[in-house]
Amino acid sequence: MTANQDPIVIIGGGISGVMAARTLAEAGEDQVLLLDKGRGLGGRMVTRAFQGAKIDHGVQYFTAHSQAFQHLVKQWQEQGWVNEWKSSLTTYYGTGGMNALVKHLADPVDFCVRVRVTQVQAQPNGWLLRWISEEQDYVAQTYSEVPNEAIYDPGKQAVVHARAIISTVPAPQLLYLLDQGKVQVEQFIREKLQAIQYLPCLTALVVLKEPCPLQEFLNKQLPYPLKLITDNFKKGISEVPALTIQIHEEWSKENFWREDQDILGEILKVAEPWVGTGEKLGVALKRWTYSLPSAIVRESFMSIETTAPLLIAGDVFVPESDPLGYGRVETAVLSGIAAAKALLELEKKKR
Repeated sequence: MTANQDPIVIIGGGISGVMAARTLAEAGEDQVLLLDKGRGLGGRMVTRAFQGAKIDHGVQYFTAHSQAFQHLVKQWQEQGWVNEWKSSLTTYYGTGGMNALVKHLADPVDFCVRVRVTQVQAQPNGWLLRWISEEQDYVAQTYSEVPNEAIYDPGKQAVVHARAIISTVPAPQLLYLLDQGKVQVEQFIREKLQAIQYLPCLTALVVLKEPCPLQEFLNKQLPYPLKLITDNFKKGISEVPALTIQIHEEWSKENFWREDQDILGEILKVAEPWVGTGEKLGVALKRWTYSLPSAIVRESFMSIETTAPLLIAGDVFVPESDPLGYGRVETAVLSGIAAAKALLELEKKKR
């Protein structure tokens, strides 16, 4: 690779994008750029500091079923990056929170956050990405699901030329970017991507003054609409009692745009047997727009055939060999790695 080559750009800084970037960096690719519109990397593997507590308010744990992922997790354990969490099955979580693991994995990666890609255009020998920098507290979660006036655009527009792209953002966002750049996508690929819609998830964050009666984790025998409750204190990442309460996707979809206080009031009333009636030091609501995918793709990744490589990875890519058949942290990691390795092979053929 020559010094004046355009970089490989990865769109999306969840764990799939981070692992793709890390795989490329470890293979010696020194011109890799990871872009994410959030305040930090991690996607749904995120830990929030709130009212003196640390709260995992996206992914709560992950499992390891394939030998390849078990090998990675063992390495992470040896590094002290993850802990084992035994419930009905062996699960893992990031030491100090889910986002701490992502930060370790992203250490060798060049990345930019608060960067919202707005358009992807095909060029004769690469790609042109247009993006703006998001520098206010609120960043729109989606492109097409909010009115234009709600999307903050400070005018700090920029472009970056890429010799290849790996996209790990949700399928509706990727299609939006390609359509904005008038990129021709083969019909069967478009149909696969269009089939991947997502249900949202509402999540309540509750910081308590006193410990609650809940064990560290509960995801069974909860009344609707409760789906999962975790005590981040008993889990071992928070110094004070702090709960993550996740709500069923269907209820979340029906109530997504209600006022925060109305949603929280209803959730806490249903959760009272586990949360208790003691003083609450803080309560907040997180809206996850993309939570549960409606379909999976039975491949490790996909590619769009054009003048330059564009590979698509993420948790929805679940190969036929996967015994569980649904997307999760494991499939996100393995998909990002597979896409990066495929791109490395393409780079070798060009040289």
